Amino acid sequence: MAYDVTSWFQVQLEKYNSEPKRVFKIGTSDYSSDVLKYPKFKRTANEIKSINIDIPMANENGTFNGFYEKAYTIPNTCVLQVGFTHPTSGDELVTLYTGFLKNVRYDGSKATLKLKDRLYDFTDRKVGDSDAHTNIGSTIPSDIAWALCTSYGRMSSISSTSNPDIDYVSFLTWAAQFSGDTVLMTANYQGMKVTEALKRMAQMTDSAVWVEGDGKLNFAKFVEPGSLDTVFTDDHYEKLTIDVESLRLVNKHFTYFDYAVGSNYWQKSVFAINSTSVNTFDLREGYERDKSIWYVDSIGAIGLSTRRTNLLNQPPKRFTLETGLYGMQRQISETVRLVDSFYGITSASGWRLMEVVFDLDIGKATYQMDEATVMNAFYLDVSLLDGDDLLL
Repeated sequence: MAYDVTSWFQVQLEKYNSEPKRVFKIGTSDYSSDVLKYPKFKRTANEIKSINIDIPMANENGTFNGFYEKAYTIPNTCVLQVGFTHPTSGDELVTLYTGFLKNVRYDGSKATLKLKDRLYDFTDRKVGDSDAHTNIGSTIPSDIAWALCTSYGRMSSISSTSNPDIDYVSFLTWAAQFSGDTVLMTANYQGMKVTEALKRMAQMTDSAVWVEGDGKLNFAKFVEPGSLDTVFTDDHYEKLTIDVESLRLVNKHFTYFDYAVGSNYWQKSVFAINSTSVNTFDLREGYERDKSIWYVDSIGAIGLSTRRTNLLNQPPKRFTLETGLYGMQRQISETVRLVDSFYGITSASGWRLMEVVFDLDIGKATYQMDEATVMNAFYLDVSLLDGDDLLL
C-alpha cells in the first residue's frame, strides 16, 4: 500500500527544481533547524532487523544538555519526515523513519542523538528451545506469523488499525491471500529468533515482511503487478545498474512437505519443471526444505514450486536505480514500471521494489527492483487510456 499523498505532492516529486522539506521531531517539538547532517538508512524486504540511526545536532546553546539524564526515560517518538509546503494548505509530509531516543553523545558543541526503532528489542526474542519445542499446528501462515509477533515477540495483539506495532490493514490483506487459497502450514521452533522465523516464513510463502516509516511491521504477498502508475524513465534517475544472476536460475523445483519431527523425516515432496528452460539452459534444480516451517499438503507445496519455475526459468535481473526522491511514495513490495532507452527496457513490464536506501542529507534515494518476485503480463502503455489494461 503506497503512502497516502495528494496529486499535488506527486507533481512536486516530478519537478526537477522542487525543494523538499526535511523535518525532525521529538514528540511534538520540531528540532529540524538544529540538525547538522540528516541520516542515510536502508529498508529491505525480509531483512527484519532494527534500523538504528545517528543524528548530529547543533548544541551551542545547550538545547540538548538535559537529554543525557533522560535518554532512557524520554517516551516521546522521534520522526524523520520529508515533503513539501503547499502555498495555501501548509506542509504535506511523509514519515520515512520512526524511532525512540536510545542514547546521546556529547562532543563539544555537538550532541549526537542515537535512535532505535520498535524492532530493537524484538530482534532478540526467541520462540521455543531445544528442550521444549514450540509447535504450531496446521493453520494458515498468517496465524503463525501473528503468534510469532504477539505471543513470542511481545508485539501488541490489538486486532485493529490502532495496533501500534503491526500494520493491521496490510496484515489482513496478506492473511486473506492464504485463507482464500486454503494454504496450510505447520511450524516447529527450537530456540529460533522470531525475526528469523518470520524471514523463513516469507521465503516459503513468497512474501515480504518489513518495517515501514511509521515504525510498524508490514506484510505483503508477491501477487501480480499492481500500483503501476509510477514510471521511472531515463529522466527520473541518474544511474541504472542491472545485475543478471544466472545462479538464481531454477527450472526444476522441489518442495518438501509433511515433515515428521520425531523421526526427522520428510514424508512427501512435489516438483514443478519448465521443460523449455531445461532445453535452453540445461537442468537447474532448486528446492525448499525447511524443518522450522512446512506445508501440510500438496496444495501450497506445488503452488510454491510452480511459482519458482515460472519466475526463475530464465536468469532473473536486479535493477538498481540512483535517483532523487521521485517515487518515495511507493513502498516495499509494490510494483513500478521502468523505462530505459539504452537497454531497450519499456514500460510493458512491472518490477517489484525490494529495497530502498534514503540519503536524506542530499535528498537522494536508491531503489532496487527484483525480476524474480513478479510475473509479468503485458500492459498497454497508452496515455489516453483511463487505466492499466492487463492482457492475459
